[in-house]
Amino acid sequence: MKKINLKQGILFFYIFDGILLALFIISFLPFAKKNKVPSVPTALLNPKFESKVSNIVISSPSSSITLKKGNDFWIGTSSESNGKYIWPADIQTVSNFINSAKQIIKVNVKSKNVSSWESLSVDDEHATSITFYEENKAILSQIFFGLKDSLSLKLYFRTWTKSIVYEGISPLESFLTTEESFWADPFLYPQCITGYDRNYSEILLRRGLIQNIAPKDGLTVDFNLKKDFENGSIINFKIYKKDKEYIVIPYVNAGPAISEKDLAIISKINYRYSISAVTCEKLLEELR
Repeated sequence: MKKINLKQGILFFYIFDGILLALFIISFLPFAKKNKVPSVPTALLNPKFESKVSNIVISSPSSSITLKKGNDFWIGTSSESNGKYIWPADIQTVSNFINSAKQIIKVNVKSKNVSSWESLSVDDEHATSITFYEENKAILSQIFFGLKDSLSLKLYFRTWTKSIVYEGISPLESFLTTEESFWADPFLYPQCITGYDRNYSEILLRRGLIQNIAPKDGLTVDFNLKKDFENGSIINFKIYKKDKEYIVIPYVNAGPAISEKDLAIISKINYRYSISAVTCEKLLEELR
């Protein structure tokens, strides 16, 4: 094998260095810039529509979550229970969700063809969609989210009005879930009641997972508890032991200080969740 002498090596180094420099300069030329994909600023929910949002649906290929707005709170239900169980939603989570949706982000065009929808999983069958409705059920915004690029970590998505597929870092990514326990109020005393009575308790006990189950016929209640609030609201708790946990069914009765519109919404609440033995003991200490 022929060896390269010192002069040839130096010459090769300069040639290679010159090629890299030329490529660097070319990248700044006008015709090179034309090949770059321009970014577009956009918001997934127009901020001027925020006050009009009355219902939100998050839908995946296997399940969906529906959120409905009261005056200062939200309730939710899931396809997992076929809408049978309705739980108070976490006010902070929904607020963060809407704030993220109206945030201005920069996106790029990935494709302009409907034929690319399936491969990018933004078609109706494979996408996870988020739909914002106003009170008359008109759509304010609808976005279909698909795959995530493994290198850029950008999500592919499209809107309900265009065939274009965009890619971008979406602030909504962490909200693309139809898990009930993610969206439901985390407290044993739900915020739709305690939001009107901030001095209800210094103990903010938290629930476990939302449960779509009903007690067996004739099953004995382990604990019957009652919580009275200064605003006239009442929650009755029926608690059943199940394995090492407890299943709680709260019966929420809103007080007269709550508006008629909210009373109608709160009256629909019907849900159940698990709590640990430790949480159950703390609840017993407070209410007995």
